Amino acid sequence: MMILISNRNQPSIQLGTWNFHEIRLNDLDLFSDYMGKSGHPVNLWSSNFPYLWSLSQSPTGKVLWKIVNEMLVIFVRTKKNALHLQCLPFGPGDREKLVDVVHECMNYCREWNRGKARTRLKTINEEQLEYLKHSSKFQNLFVRKRVLGIERHYSITQLLHLRGKEFEYVRRKINKFYRNYPTAVIRPYGNEDYDDLIKLNDIWRQTSGTKYSTIYDTGYYPILVKDQQDLKQKVLIVEIEGNIVGMLVGSVLPNGQSWCALRKCMNNLDGISEALIIHFVKMIHDIDPSIELLNDGSDLGTKGLSFFKEKFRPVKNLKRYRLFLKK
Repeated sequence: MMILISNRNQPSIQLGTWNFHEIRLNDLDLFSDYMGKSGHPVNLWSSNFPYLWSLSQSPTGKVLWKIVNEMLVIFVRTKKNALHLQCLPFGPGDREKLVDVVHECMNYCREWNRGKARTRLKTINEEQLEYLKHSSKFQNLFVRKRVLGIERHYSITQLLHLRGKEFEYVRRKINKFYRNYPTAVIRPYGNEDYDDLIKLNDIWRQTSGTKYSTIYDTGYYPILVKDQQDLKQKVLIVEIEGNIVGMLVGSVLPNGQSWCALRKCMNNLDGISEALIIHFVKMIHDIDPSIELLNDGSDLGTKGLSFFKEKFRPVKNLKRYRLFLKK
């Protein structure tokens, strides 16, 4: 049974006996507060609010949330009306409480999903798994399965300085870019740039996008750009002689780190991505010098993307997993 509830101050949807909220833009501060209070690792790229918001605007499913035992639990409701957990809950508590909340919520999803799908917690990273494994209950309640890709986290300090032979490749690429394109400018996004950024994404899909078929950001690209101000994201533009040829979206995060949400560049401009990332790192450092890491997301198992991200010498290379209930 599904019941829509019209009062904005009440949960907006009821599935079975549980009430849920549909994610809204003005939930950002709530999510940030719970993430900041979490005692467990909350550094999974796909658990960040801007991604969750854009996911909720896509045709693939709806993002719901519910407070369970003082923790904010994030659910995804699929087009086939199945219910899953998107990521680990946010909020205060030790690992035993976290495991209990995950188990309770996945059990509820399993009851709702009977005949629809196998219930899952869609993604956790290796650091989160290591935290959970020290629970006395975890191994008896859950099974895990590797999913494609390794999540890459860069050192802000290392990328600010680019010292030594290990960063020679990045330095060479950046120098070559500015030598070949001396009129290139990296600047903040303005609302007047929106249409040009949509065109850039279309061009990217027809060129570089054909090489990276596992990158499925077509749906959330325009959402992150359009709502960037409400989502408190920074958007950088690369412009050459009046033409926008690259972009990056990212920000400081409530967990005290930073992330790169999106990056698109013309594939025939050698060194543009390296120049854009390093410019963004400098901007993050200017905003908050205490930020230590940049989460650049997963390489999704793609060799070309993996090669590119490894050139920034990630200090964390975190495998990704999916959790299922034991039968």
